[in-house]
Amino acid sequence: MKKSLNKLYSQYKNIALLSSIALLSSACTDILKNTQTESVRRSDANVYAGTNQGLIYPDNIIAMKGKYTTSTNFSGFLEPQFITDNAALHSDCEVKQYFPNIFNPSESSLKTSVTDDECLAVLNDDNASTTLLQNQNESWVFDKNSDEFYQVNTFYHLNTMLNRFLDTMSFVHKSVHLDKDELAIPPATKWNFLDTGSILIQDKGIQKTLKAYSKCYLEYNAYFSPAEDILCFGYDTAGFRMVQDPSIIYHEMGHVFVKTMMNQRNVTKGIDPGTSLPYSSAHDYESDLGEIYYDEAGAINEGIADYFAYYMNNRTSFGEFAFYKLRTLSKDENGDSTITKYRPLSESEEEHSIDVAEASGQRLSYPQHVHYDPGNPLVPVEDVHYASGTISHYLVALTKEFKNRCSFESSDKNYIHKRTTDYVVLLLSETLAEIGDLTAKGSDYFSEYTYPSNTGLANLFFTNLNPDESFLWTQVVNPPNFRRFFRIFGKNIIYHISNNLCPEFSVDSSEKLLDDYGLLLFRSYEDRGNGLDLDTNALTYYSAYNNRYIFNNKYLKSIPLNTAVNENNRKQSVLISKDFIKLDEEAVAFVIDGQNDMKNILTNLTFQGKRVSPTEGIAGTEYNNGNVKISPGEVVAVSLNLFNNSNSPMGGVQFLANDWDHMKLTSTSNTYTNKMSNKTALSNGDITGGVATHVPCMVDGFPSSSEGGVTDSSTSTPGNCATISKTNKKLDKSETDGVDKVFPKYDLDAPQPICLVQYSDENETKWVSQDFFRNYSIGLEDSDCLNNPSKSGDDFNPNECLMRFLPGASQGVLGKIDPQQTWSETYQANKDGFAFDSGHLVVMEVNKWIEPGTKFNCRFRVRFSNCSDCFDNIPAGASAGDIKDFSDYEYIGHEPYKVINLQFTVLD
Repeated sequence: MKKSLNKLYSQYKNIALLSSIALLSSACTDILKNTQTESVRRSDANVYAGTNQGLIYPDNIIAMKGKYTTSTNFSGFLEPQFITDNAALHSDCEVKQYFPNIFNPSESSLKTSVTDDECLAVLNDDNASTTLLQNQNESWVFDKNSDEFYQVNTFYHLNTMLNRFLDTMSFVHKSVHLDKDELAIPPATKWNFLDTGSILIQDKGIQKTLKAYSKCYLEYNAYFSPAEDILCFGYDTAGFRMVQDPSIIYHEMGHVFVKTMMNQRNVTKGIDPGTSLPYSSAHDYESDLGEIYYDEAGAINEGIADYFAYYMNNRTSFGEFAFYKLRTLSKDENGDSTITKYRPLSESEEEHSIDVAEASGQRLSYPQHVHYDPGNPLVPVEDVHYASGTISHYLVALTKEFKNRCSFESSDKNYIHKRTTDYVVLLLSETLAEIGDLTAKGSDYFSEYTYPSNTGLANLFFTNLNPDESFLWTQVVNPPNFRRFFRIFGKNIIYHISNNLCPEFSVDSSEKLLDDYGLLLFRSYEDRGNGLDLDTNALTYYSAYNNRYIFNNKYLKSIPLNTAVNENNRKQSVLISKDFIKLDEEAVAFVIDGQNDMKNILTNLTFQGKRVSPTEGIAGTEYNNGNVKISPGEVVAVSLNLFNNSNSPMGGVQFLANDWDHMKLTSTSNTYTNKMSNKTALSNGDITGGVATHVPCMVDGFPSSSEGGVTDSSTSTPGNCATISKTNKKLDKSETDGVDKVFPKYDLDAPQPICLVQYSDENETKWVSQDFFRNYSIGLEDSDCLNNPSKSGDDFNPNECLMRFLPGASQGVLGKIDPQQTWSETYQANKDGFAFDSGHLVVMEVNKWIEPGTKFNCRFRVRFSNCSDCFDNIPAGASAGDIKDFSDYEYIGHEPYKVINLQFTVLD
């Protein structure tokens, strides 16, 4: 996935402008050391630089001139700055971190580590033969129009920003781990990032070099590729370069910081200084804040990257030169440009073309402004770069609140800007580290290595379900939508800002600001956590592990109740019941089955870092006929045509097609998967326990008992409808012959694929599992099933033999649905039509052996970010402090969702 600028199009030229973000900071010039050894003289014609210095321009030309221009003439604006004392254009990052002496706190000290290898390198282009630029007699001065000049300038801005960020993270670490005698919540920021390298780019514990190319072969675009860990800045043949606007550089570097903060807990190296034991390891893959197409996590990522512009230059506008330059290149049929002059980061900026202001009730709020394009506000645009406006504006407004309310040891404006933006990055680090943690621990304080004698910690998971399922949870089931992100962010404001760094910014002040932006989408802050002890299948709060010394700190006593939101502060953040969302009565879904369309979608489809493809020989795009129907053998994309039956807009509407616990195991003694190897073993007496069979549980009255639906009330019997899986474990393996044969079986409460099949005989018509249908109706062998054993091995699930949703394409996200409209009507407003991207779609493969006329019912689960009953689990008669979110395992069931039954018939 590439994090890039927003894509805009011209009818006259094929221009792809990706809207960039960032700016330079006078507040961080103190990070650079000045090694100038010669006198510096400056005029419009001449600027001299000293040893290891080069000439750079400190900002984009419009910001420096104070007026709009398309000229790239930096004459008179070049400045000498220290670049590097390395012979080549790369940086060896210096990381600083305070360490307490656990046995003698008075000997605590600041330690510094320089990376073993270069952590940042700037090259000219993305040609494989490109080599690092070398200095010339300890000088980095090159002609200001040359490739070499732009490499040096790019390096200066990237390295300045990187040093500033590393300095901020040193402050963050000290603040959350060391500056308190007791801890009220477990810090998510890594305890020891000095040894682990967890705030730098790494791959499976090995530090990587972040490579930046100042002249990539792409027009009017820039991106960060988290898969490749490269930054790419485009140019055109007329001389325009994206790096001529440093804000573009800052924005893309912001994406780098999002990745490192989100994955800092997923380290695979390092030693716990308190026990001399290794840290826990995470998976080989990483967390991503957003998919390649539209989702709310991606909008949050873009908004944070925008904020890093303000972090660097203390300006609420960015991209002035790049945007204004591109306005002259992109015109509509009337000769007008719809590209903004710049991207605003505050409501006070004149570039806003709607009536917003920095006053309560007049902010750029969610979800009203999800589709808002400052350059063309009447035409809705569903894109992460526009949906990010609420995020960037909120973060800037929050910083301004800190500047106005908090007390500081200096009155210098540059110092105050640096410190307040440090506060915000602290909140981002804590929030992203918790959300992105694939170990599911959420904090080093839960590491079993921390308390070797306490084996119970091994199965205590504070965030996400468990390490095995955490990737699915962070990306699909419980991703960082606007609600989840700001609930955790708000909790961190309470404990790190209001109760520590800035008591003047109260919890009420925080809630009122969140509400002004429509982001007060939760009822409590979930202070106690909702981890699950898998040994006992009982909820275990982290407060049970209080009063334990670690790293010379200890927890407070257990927190008795969650902090509840003061409902008097909720004015703009409207919450809506899930009962108000339904399928449109006339057109229930959109189907895409064109061969080229589906080939394009499958090209980029991955899950857990691996390519995902249909079952060869059983389904594929070669069978697609483009008739906009679901036909045997096809791979099709589907989007539910959901209708908002309320009087308020719904934001972040998510529909899920992943497996969930909605089937009853008919006999808990019969658990083995219905596959040929198991049946052979059973007939030979090698294993005991028959082949498992499943029947559909009745959910919201469907299917009825006469249609095959079942129900029960026992919540203590595994396999029952009333018992929800605690682990999301689908298939198990059990050695049963005493030698070396392993036969797969179901977990008792295994989640199952969402599609049922209608089965009829002479006596009844009922809804059955796909496994039942393939055996009793069409007689398919394992080898004729989707994802059959030859493809999936022991992971084969015959309950997806006929209809299967592909991993990596099992959720769709719709930005906003206006009141009494469908998403298509909302998105189509003031436009001739609308188009889907992959973020709006789920993808399923259809078995070629299905007989036309076969009827399916797929049980989608739907929720949205401003839902009043999709996240909170409020016991009857509960007090405000008892309000808590559903535990992670409950997202395997139906209760947090509205279940939408999509019925269709497979046709030729």
